[in-house]
Amino acid sequence: MKIKLTIFAIFCILLICSCSQEKETKGELQHIVLFSIKSENHIENLLFELKKLEAIPEVQSLEVGTFEDLGDPRALRSYQVVLKMGFNNMKAYEAYQSHKIHQKVKKASGELLDGPPASYDYLVK
Repeated sequence: MKIKLTIFAIFCILLICSCSQEKETKGELQHIVLFSIKSENHIENLLFELKKLEAIPEVQSLEVGTFEDLGDPRALRSYQVVLKMGFNNMKAYEAYQSHKIHQKVKKASGELLDGPPASYDYLVK
């Protein structure tokens, strides 16, 4: 049940993001990651770390944000930070995964997290 709720909530987030965007989404492959942090005091540190990923050449677009409680009981309140990235193709995504900047960000961010992040990937149609 928790997995179904998580998938549904991620779908809702994607729908809201796609409807509210004024600019065109860059990248054929979209990668979304949700983070649960140990303490609210770590939010700015995590955002700072995640923004370093913009320096990776394969990353076509990058957005980071924090949870906004809109009163929807289906919202994934256990995740405080979201990352959305765009890649031109799977090859670019694979290069990003092994890039040294990504590895450093993962290591530095891991200390701030309350558990493993949740991710959702999709191809833009």
